[in-house]
Amino acid sequence: MKVTVVNLGVNNIRSVIGALEHVGIDAAVASSPNELGPVCLIPGIGHFGFVTKLMERQGWIEALRTHVAQDKPLLGICLGMQLLFKESVEAPGAEGLGLLEGRVGNMADFPLAGERVPVTGWRRLESADAQVGGRNMYFNHSYGLAADHPQCLASYSYGNARVAAIVGRGRVMGLQFHPEKSGLAGLHLLKHCIEKISTGSPDV
Repeated sequence: MKVTVVNLGVNNIRSVIGALEHVGIDAAVASSPNELGPVCLIPGIGHFGFVTKLMERQGWIEALRTHVAQDKPLLGICLGMQLLFKESVEAPGAEGLGLLEGRVGNMADFPLAGERVPVTGWRRLESADAQVGGRNMYFNHSYGLAADHPQCLASYSYGNARVAAIVGRGRVMGLQFHPEKSGLAGLHLLKHCIEKISTGSPDV
């Protein structure tokens, strides 16, 4: 299996490439939209508005929408997950990929019962999938979606809120956590998710 990592020039792709290679997945880097491979991954650090404008200017938006329209797998990590949606309250008016339904919200508006934003640290995943539920993953985010989102596949608890940790539909999936920073459990879960979307069955 080979995964192409999207290089926007603003995200640190080295750790993601290292994570893929550690679990036996060949990794390539796409620095322009015409270098996309059959399976693509969008790593994520940054501001929704800045990154979406950059992606639009460089042709990534159209290329990634076409990629998914051709029934090819796409995985987003952290901000990369949020970019799968059409919009985010982080940047009103900015347009994401629109591959999943809904709007990314501000974690400060969730019922956090005194918990702080950003969410930073380890959280236990909740899922019916034995390979997902019970695993501790590393999170670092200020924006996200509630676990009652119709495309939420796994969640975690924070204060009185249940937050989407994995979202997906068809061959598109997003991880709000950083699997590449979550030890061996994160690396194996990353491989598990890539295998899921590669077979067209993202339910976890």
